[in-house]
Amino acid sequence: MLDQHRIKPWTLATGFALALASVGAHAADAGRMSISVGGEYSTGDYGTSEKTRIWNFPFTFKYEAEQFSVGVSVPLVNVDGSGSVIPSGLGSAGGMRTSAFSPGDRSEFGIGDVLVTGSFRLSPESPRGPRIDLVGKIKLGTGDRDDHLGTGEDELAVQVDLEKTFGGTTLFGSAGYRMPDSPPGVNFRDVFYGSIGAGFNVSDQTTLGLAFNFQDNLLVGTESPRDVTFFIRNKLNNAQRMTVYVSRGLSDGSPDWAVGVMMKFYP
Repeated sequence: MLDQHRIKPWTLATGFALALASVGAHAADAGRMSISVGGEYSTGDYGTSEKTRIWNFPFTFKYEAEQFSVGVSVPLVNVDGSGSVIPSGLGSAGGMRTSAFSPGDRSEFGIGDVLVTGSFRLSPESPRGPRIDLVGKIKLGTGDRDDHLGTGEDELAVQVDLEKTFGGTTLFGSAGYRMPDSPPGVNFRDVFYGSIGAGFNVSDQTTLGLAFNFQDNLLVGTESPRDVTFFIRNKLNNAQRMTVYVSRGLSDGSPDWAVGVMMKFYP
């Protein structure tokens, strides 16, 4: 759990962005900007007595270069259901339990928690090894706690991503550590999380994939989130990408179902 002696996330975000920009300034290949617009619907009871439905519409701005990337995602969120369930944050599907908020059927709409991300290429893919990226995530507590749109607190996460291609098949995985700050009356734990999956190129434009995602439970007494996600990624043209996905929860820590679509544009 974060405490008052830790460096504030917005300070880390600024420092991280400046560090990556410095690296990028010396990179041989120039990067490019992308804009992503998405929509996701999830539903589940999360171990409560009623269903909670969450609509999430993220708007993401990202700069991508060969050795690094930085991005900012601003979501619009609608939460309809139990007052003890809020959006899960850090780009994860669905919601999560917190005993701090009183139960009851509610419907709220507004800006959720802003997510700042950055990645740095530690090692490129080679015949002998996978591509390895170091990733940092900073969630800013911009979602209104009283409206159940977020915890109202900041959060840090660090992870390592690996990817290796064998012909038309790509294996990928990640392992990370999540460090949330707790809202009043809640004692979130620092937890490990990760994913493992594979993508299959069925054509030059289309990839089908499957991933298993897991995380320790943030709150004692709740179940650990686990889900499987099937996705289709399509290259529409040189400037547009579309991803469609469906997730099935495997525990009360995850939504029963989540479906989403993401459009990515390179101006």
